[in-house]
Amino acid sequence: MLQNSKRLERIARKFICGNRIEAINKARQLKEEGIYSTINHTVEHVDGYALAGSATMAACDLLFSIQQWGLEEYTSMSIKMSALGMDFDKEWCEENILQIRQLAYDLGITLQFDVEGPETHEFYYLMVDKHALNGALQARSWPFLFEGVHRLPAKPPRLVKGAYKTNTNRSAEQIKLIILHWVMHYLLHSGEVIVGTHDPKIISGLPPSDKVELQYLRGVKEKEFREYKKMGFKIREYIPYGENWYPYLIRRIKEDPWGKLKLLF
Repeated sequence: MLQNSKRLERIARKFICGNRIEAINKARQLKEEGIYSTINHTVEHVDGYALAGSATMAACDLLFSIQQWGLEEYTSMSIKMSALGMDFDKEWCEENILQIRQLAYDLGITLQFDVEGPETHEFYYLMVDKHALNGALQARSWPFLFEGVHRLPAKPPRLVKGAYKTNTNRSAEQIKLIILHWVMHYLLHSGEVIVGTHDPKIISGLPPSDKVELQYLRGVKEKEFREYKKMGFKIREYIPYGENWYPYLIRRIKEDPWGKLKLLF
């Protein structure tokens, strides 16, 4: 019932574009402002070869669109491995990953892979390490990964701290300190770092620099992030698109239930 609600869909469109063309146009607008973007086709946890094959082709089409509009420097693409068959055929999923990675490389477009739930971390980080992919490290994955700094990937990942409650016993202040520690680690060893968070307490501890990229979700604190840009940060908007708007909206509501529920009234 709710999935068919036109009012809910209108609300969801504040956070997710309807189709690829809308997402590309948004990326073009952001480029004019000197703002970077990452486009994501919201497909995940597919359960058959046809759907995973379709998601792979859609990813390739998106890469061609980014290249066609001359957005290679400003716009990257992200995708989840669960959209490519991870849940039912890991070998075939790996083939799809490599196909998309090769096309992105040929077109000169940055490709990022979004981290999934804890139950998939083993395969996800195996692929990230094995094929030197641009991965992400989420706060909720820390108990699995971070027994020490030696577990951190050599290639700077996106350090992602969402609003979900993490699977740790650490306090918010401890999490902030851990993130800032890793930020300095990557700035020292790689000269750059990417942080995905809307938490002002974390951002306030980061050194304003174009070597520090802040990533934010479409429709969330956009004005605040433009102020961060004025401070010297590199900023990037995450632009999802697709018909799978309902689960995406529910995830956004879970992150900030009172803030998002106000939109319903």
